[in-house]
Amino acid sequence: MRCTKCGCELPENSKFCFACGAKLEENCVEAQKKELAENLEQEDCQANEGDEEETVLLGAEIRGSYSEPEEEEHKYCPYCGCENDADAVFCCGCGKNMEMDESGVGENAGGSHSLGRNSGGKISSGKIIGVAAAAVVVIGGVALLVNAFGDDAHTKIAYLKDGKVMQTDLEKYKKDPMEYSGSYGDEDEIYGMRVTYSKDGKYICYPTDIKAEDGMTEFDLNFQKVGKEGGAIEIDDSVTKYKLLDNNKIVYLKARNDTLYISDRKGKKEKIASDVARFKLDKEQKNIVWIEQNNGKSALYQQDINLKKEKKKLSKSAENCIIGDDLKQIVVQEDDKLYLIENFGEREKIASDVGWVVSNNEKDKALYYVKMDEKKINAMDIVEDDTNGDEDMEWFLEELEEHSIEVAENSLYCYKDGKEVEIAKKLSSDIYAQDNSDTVLFTRFKMEELPKVRASKLDEIYDVDQKYYEALQESAETCIYNGKEIVTLDTELKERMGEQRFLVDDEKNIGYTMKVERNKDGEIKESQLLSFKTGKKADGKCSVVAEDVDVMMGAKDGDIYYLTDMDEGMGDLYCNEELIDSDVMIGTLEFTKEQKYPIYKTDYNTSKNLFTLKMFDGKNAKVIADDAFDYKVVDEKKIAVLVDYDDDDSTGTLKLYRGKDKLIELDDDVICLFGGMYN
Repeated sequence: MRCTKCGCELPENSKFCFACGAKLEENCVEAQKKELAENLEQEDCQANEGDEEETVLLGAEIRGSYSEPEEEEHKYCPYCGCENDADAVFCCGCGKNMEMDESGVGENAGGSHSLGRNSGGKISSGKIIGVAAAAVVVIGGVALLVNAFGDDAHTKIAYLKDGKVMQTDLEKYKKDPMEYSGSYGDEDEIYGMRVTYSKDGKYICYPTDIKAEDGMTEFDLNFQKVGKEGGAIEIDDSVTKYKLLDNNKIVYLKARNDTLYISDRKGKKEKIASDVARFKLDKEQKNIVWIEQNNGKSALYQQDINLKKEKKKLSKSAENCIIGDDLKQIVVQEDDKLYLIENFGEREKIASDVGWVVSNNEKDKALYYVKMDEKKINAMDIVEDDTNGDEDMEWFLEELEEHSIEVAENSLYCYKDGKEVEIAKKLSSDIYAQDNSDTVLFTRFKMEELPKVRASKLDEIYDVDQKYYEALQESAETCIYNGKEIVTLDTELKERMGEQRFLVDDEKNIGYTMKVERNKDGEIKESQLLSFKTGKKADGKCSVVAEDVDVMMGAKDGDIYYLTDMDEGMGDLYCNEELIDSDVMIGTLEFTKEQKYPIYKTDYNTSKNLFTLKMFDGKNAKVIADDAFDYKVVDEKKIAVLVDYDDDDSTGTLKLYRGKDKLIELDDDVICLFGGMYN
């Protein structure tokens, strides 16, 4: 089979394209009838929801629908695009954890969260993959590595060695590493579970006795003072997920009956609920929401974290829901009906005939969504009879009289301040936004300008469908909505490449998108990176940032980073028009919270899973470490790096970068890094 976007040859039953990242419809014929934007080109579906912690490719994942993705034979890493088995947690290409955040809850990248599906991941001892533990948040449209060590900035880092959780201090690196009690897991298989430090840096939660049964990963959860040998308190056994709170209590999910508990640091626990599939807390950790699944049905509940009040059922259905970052705005879709739950109040129906949600803008208390209206157009309404009474054409005209063209007209709506407002109509499904941004990008058809199709130019009845869809595409214009008005861009963007559609730097009020042109064989002959103003100063004028761009990597402080000349997942990295480096791995651009310029990977060795770790300082590309396997950022001058990884025994050397060329060796025979991350 071939990709309907770029023409790339794909394995049968592929869900995504290797080349452009497009998600492929199972039934392209039906999709062509139902969605205008998919009519001619059979466009890819809206992007899957990813985890906020794990969205690095664009810095802000673009979403069109929040329903759970269909089961796939494979899945593709959001960092590097590498193909993985459907049940894989860690990418076989770059080693990133593709699914799990600190609580095990799947999160959308833009700031809203879908209570995603559970997955217990494992790493075979023959192919240990580095555990991604640095937190990522999205600010201004770019993924930022948060300082992973809390307000008090402790510098301990945990790692795995000889089946034990170990710890070293990056400040007092001359001290011997300490070993925490208990065996981490089986020797034959290592499971990629979490080690978490408390926000104040005084305590550590770590798993032991990790095992997998019936596709579920379970472990004993331990809690103890940092740096203290012995004295660990076992919080519970058969734990599947947990979150260490700022007050050093632990919320966790226990296997078998999926019971949700909260425990203090002495192991005294209270039950919250049973049959829990997912859970999430608000930023202040005062409230918790969860989904209970029973007899094939799911319901959404809320309770204060201190359990002072009774739990409240927010929605009897929770199959499709978007949870705001602070839980203040929850959206539930049942079939084509849309419901809104604000501040844990009563569920309110706000719309019908809804196709999908574009953006849950919790910051501005606005919700953008699309309504779909399926219509049938009589063929003769768009056909000009120029047969001049030709008797041989009479039968053909009679067939056209009976023929209808099925289309779906999309309309963009906004719900805000208790009112539903129609923003624009006659749209394709190219409708994109970042959560908590007031900018929406969409394609609109100027149907009133469509020329009629000449009957003499039609060879078959269904040619009229093709001509109609072609005319629609020719009439298309790209617009943005800035929260107040529609602004039409002065450049036609009839196609954007794969998932590289739209990126907004809200702090600088700049939007970015890709303009792509293809030849008759579906090959890309030209791709431009364009910028335009957003917000109040939006004027519709597009500027060409660069030609022949393959991938947008991120935007920060008015700078746009992108790759050109891509080959096997690597390309030349540019900032604006300046070449930074070559052979940079796709999806590896990361910023620390305090740092303006990025850290990234180059020269990726796919057979050994090794790379060169570099940092751009605004002028030059500086090497942090060669032959790196994994790394954890503390700050600009403290980075723990696992290097010289031996694939045969799955171990490497842990070293410390301190802003100088020479790395300090901390320990050897290290299997993987857990980092110093707190929640």
